Amino acid sequence: MISRNKILRTGLLALLIPSVPLRIKEFAYFGFGITLISASIAHFARGDARLSVLFILDPLFFLVLLIVSYVYFEKSHSCSARQSPEG
Repeated sequence: MISRNKILRTGLLALLIPSVPLRIKEFAYFGFGITLISASIAHFARGDARLSVLFILDPLFFLVLLIVSYVYFEKSHSCSARQSPEG
C-alpha cells in the first residue's frame, strides 16, 4: 500500500517541477483540496473542536492558501498562453 507520505511528496513535486504537464498539476491541486477538506470534516466529526477549534481551522486555513495558489497558477498560465504565438 502506498503511504500517505509518498502521495504527498508526489503531489508536492508535481506542483513544484515546472516541466510537469498542467493537467497533472490540476489533479495535484484537486487532491490536496480534497485531503484538506476531509481532514477538517474528520476532526469535526471526531469532536476535536472541544479540545481546540484549531484542529478544524488549520486545514481550512491551508485550503485557503491552496486556493490562492491555484488562482495565481491559473493566472500565470493563462497569461503565458496568450503571450505565446500560436502556430
